[in-house]
Amino acid sequence: MAKENSDFISREGTIIQIDAQRDISREKNGSSLIQTFTIETVRYYTDKDNVSHEVKDFLTFETKNKSLVALSERSIGDKVRVSFTLGGKKWKDSYFNKLTCTSLSLIEAVKREAGYQAPQAPKMAVNEPNSNAFVPNEDDLPF
Repeated sequence: MAKENSDFISREGTIIQIDAQRDISREKNGSSLIQTFTIETVRYYTDKDNVSHEVKDFLTFETKNKSLVALSERSIGDKVRVSFTLGGKKWKDSYFNKLTCTSLSLIEAVKREAGYQAPQAPKMAVNEPNSNAFVPNEDDLPF
């Protein structure tokens, strides 16, 4: 068995979307919560004519465990540093990448007026039946 490379990658960006938590457990008695969020990053490059260009990238990360707790403390508009691992899976004849957040740290909180409360993504109650529970289907993606 090959040893897994656990090198972490880090990116800074602004949170632009926080999705609701989902229970992805396939066992009746277990619970496995995940949540995804998206950051916008900016990078620059110079073309062959020595003209500088700005490119915006949008990266979506999956969180669970400790990083799920850290995400609950963040809001849309916060500037953050995300450390993550890159993984991939094959499904039928297609390949998919997955960015798994291992840590999330605040660089700068979005400035708000006094008394403003930022909307947060809804949290799913653990005891609440999940009407969106995973039901296997031959054409469903495996994640």
